[in-house]
Amino acid sequence: MSEQRPNLEQIRSAHRPTQVHTLFVGESPPANGAFFYLGNSNLSRYTADAFASVYGPYPSSNAFLADFRRRGCYLVDLCPDPVNHVAKPARRAAHRAGIPGLAAARRELRPGRIVVVMKAIEDAVLAAREKAELTAVPLAALPFPAQSNQLRYVEGLTAGAPAQAGRAPG
Repeated sequence: MSEQRPNLEQIRSAHRPTQVHTLFVGESPPANGAFFYLGNSNLSRYTADAFASVYGPYPSSNAFLADFRRRGCYLVDLCPDPVNHVAKPARRAAHRAGIPGLAAARRELRPGRIVVVMKAIEDAVLAAREKAELTAVPLAALPFPAQSNQLRYVEGLTAGAPAQAGRAPG
């Protein structure tokens, strides 16, 4: 019997805030089956660490994800399918192929700011921002929190303050 993968887009959609203040853009869901909105990925762990340094600790990954949503933060991926396990040329081709879908998502979501969660996809995200005619939307690119970049990611997220910018009104 093969194990059925959860519908990641259905899980992601369940976490979508009514209004997106800060749009996080990742490369793709990881090939290992982890996923930000399942609370079991490096990205969710280190994003929660950054938010906890601003707002205080979270008792669980679900508590963090609920606060992430409440603050108007939302994560989408440039590529719908995992690409972190493929060779660089195929990976770059997947990045280019993801631009139209990301541009459409941006037009629909109308974020106040964008955080690119991997410097290697910054050019594709910039192209999608331009295609979506959202060039006035501020954009920050951070290193992905792996390969000794965990601290740089957490510090960049708290200092550049998408965690701060995601503050809920009131």
